[in-house]
Amino acid sequence: MSQCYGPLAARYDALTGDVPYEALETWYETAFAHSGRAVHTVLDLCCGTGTLSLLLAEHGYEMICVDASEEMLSIGSVALRIISVSFVLAGFDIIAGSVCQAIGNPLYSLITSVCRQLVVLLPVAWLLSHTGVLTLVWLAFPIAELMSLTLSIIFLRKTLRMAEAAMASGKSAE
Repeated sequence: MSQCYGPLAARYDALTGDVPYEALETWYETAFAHSGRAVHTVLDLCCGTGTLSLLLAEHGYEMICVDASEEMLSIGSVALRIISVSFVLAGFDIIAGSVCQAIGNPLYSLITSVCRQLVVLLPVAWLLSHTGVLTLVWLAFPIAELMSLTLSIIFLRKTLRMAEAAMASGKSAE
């Protein structure tokens, strides 16, 4: 069985590009929430290059990835190493977006998310895919998170300054 996918490994992500991995990830999280048990570790059998595993790992699940094809696992492990660098940045972005939403500027969070996914991630991944080097495509994730970090810092500072000004004017009115 392991020889079946070996020749496809380099093209596997292109062949499965129409798989709705984000919808699957949402479905799994919903199923985990309804299971009545706290789920921390997920076993992904036949994980391929690990696209679904990466999405679940981004949401804090410990992943155990198993695939019979060494070629698939080698592609997935490189992707995981590169993308996992951006987890810390994504964590800050999520917290900054939540602060902006809580203080009353949800538009900043929306702008950051749209820029991360549509303005940076997809075009950069598309451009890097033209190099023909799969490893470079994974760099689109840290690049998108760096842009998102920059926007998050700018928007968070602006939101906190506006909150300080509002609190200061509220104190002076008393």
